[in-house]
Amino acid sequence: MEVDELKTLWTSLDTRLSKQEELKASLIREMIDAKSGRSLRQLITAEIVSVTVMLIVLPFLVFLWKQWDSTHIALHALLTLAFVACVCYLPLILYRISLLLKIDFADNLKTNILHIQRFNKLWQWEVFSIRLWMPVLLLLMVWHFIEAKASVIGWTALACCLVAAALYTYWSYKRVYSKNIAIIRDNLAELE
Repeated sequence: MEVDELKTLWTSLDTRLSKQEELKASLIREMIDAKSGRSLRQLITAEIVSVTVMLIVLPFLVFLWKQWDSTHIALHALLTLAFVACVCYLPLILYRISLLLKIDFADNLKTNILHIQRFNKLWQWEVFSIRLWMPVLLLLMVWHFIEAKASVIGWTALACCLVAAALYTYWSYKRVYSKNIAIIRDNLAELE
């Protein structure tokens, strides 16, 4: 073989190898985008469900607040606190949805990382604040049940609702938010 033939053979092999590497990189990027996109859609869906539930609960809380007389102090305090919490968290959740909608995996990675970090900080702050005022809500519920001289069935229903709420909160914390945020952050870091 002559030197020219070797050079052409070497060039063609180099070209094929670089095309294969580009193809592998492209496939890996598509897989990461698909996985991140699925996680992003799950987060957006969870946030939209939260907004929908709050928009349904707010009028119901106002209705309940107007129904009972003011002799049940604990119930009025409970309903007022729940109403204030919903009104305060609603703009926060809408802002988090806007942050999630700004994430575009074809766009600048730094801005995507910034958006997911902001979302995560806001979500962590919400979890922290819920841990602070949830015991107050629980005490107001118990106070109302004592004040209303609730039956055993009422206490059992309260206990079941609290256990169900705790299990749902734990599930959404671990399986929906923490998992999906971690997937998106890891994939963005890998793309970077």
